[in-house]
Amino acid sequence: MKEYTRKELEQILHLHNLYLKGYDSGKRADLSDSNLKNADLSYATLTNAILRDVDLSYANLKYTDLRNVNLSNAKLTNTDLTNVDLFNSDLTNANLENAILRDADLRNVGLSYADLRGADLYNTNLSDSNLENADLRGADLRFANLRSVYLTNADLTNADLFHSDLRDTDLESVIGKDFILYRREMHLLIYVDGFIRIGCQYHSLNYWITNGERIGKDAYYTPEQINHYMTFIRSLKKEGV
Repeated sequence: MKEYTRKELEQILHLHNLYLKGYDSGKRADLSDSNLKNADLSYATLTNAILRDVDLSYANLKYTDLRNVNLSNAKLTNTDLTNVDLFNSDLTNANLENAILRDADLRNVGLSYADLRGADLYNTNLSDSNLENADLRGADLRFANLRSVYLTNADLTNADLFHSDLRDTDLESVIGKDFILYRREMHLLIYVDGFIRIGCQYHSLNYWITNGERIGKDAYYTPEQINHYMTFIRSLKKEGV
């Protein structure tokens, strides 16, 4: 793998910034197959860079701009990507085991076959991303935005989905979680791990049983609609799912 001194890396970043600004003297950064383990690239701008097969394990990428970047097959194990912007980037087959991605922007990102075991994805925006065949075992997805995410054959075993938003996401072929879905004219009900989301309302099963009728009335559901949803919710409790 290619090795760079700190000075050489700073020069590559400088030329890349010139490239982004349209200067003839600029040059698009291509760090493919490079060893950047433990590198500090926090706050750097690497939009449109090429980083295929790069080793960025244990690196500091906090607040880095990585929009439209090719990071396929990259190694990002234990990397700090807090608040990183990866919008529209390609991380196909990337290794992100135990990576920190809190508050990151991963909208429309290619993550098929990515290894995200134990990754910290708290409050991360993954909407419209492709996580087909991704390994998310033990990942922290609390408060994550997973709307319209492609999760075919993704493994969510032991993943924490507390307060995650799974609306408009096909959950039929997800591995490791038993999702129960129900819709009667109004919003889709999603039940998993003892919690129910209906529209923007997310509460425990017991809370719904106690407060569901009031929530339905506040949302202008008809008495008949409330009855249908509450009957289903109570059946979940009765069946002990």
